[in-house]
Amino acid sequence: MGPGTYFGEISVIDGGARTATVVAADKLSALELKANALRRLLRRYPSISRLIFLRLRTLLREENAPAPPAEDAPVDQAVLVDLCGRLRAVRDLDWSPSTPARRWRLRRGAVR
Repeated sequence: MGPGTYFGEISVIDGGARTATVVAADKLSALELKANALRRLLRRYPSISRLIFLRLRTLLREENAPAPPAEDAPVDQAVLVDLCGRLRAVRDLDWSPSTPARRWRLRRGAVR
């Protein structure tokens, strides 16, 4: 992953089990968005929904799974939830909660 990328969106969008774990080699800044906040953000800025849609569609295509054919297809919460479900079906994305060896604390947006 590089600067500006995101992770963990699938479980926030569809309310399912978490699908991402990140281990940082160095200090990093992170933004946590709760499901309700993300939904409000997606309604306010449809371009973000579009970017997530395109990323999910790409991931499905990489798995040779059925994905919406048109980049300009309408996108709403239901569409994103559907794509997340499709991706979970082909990628076995339901991860059980892990117990980190050390608790990380988020202060002023930086993971320490």
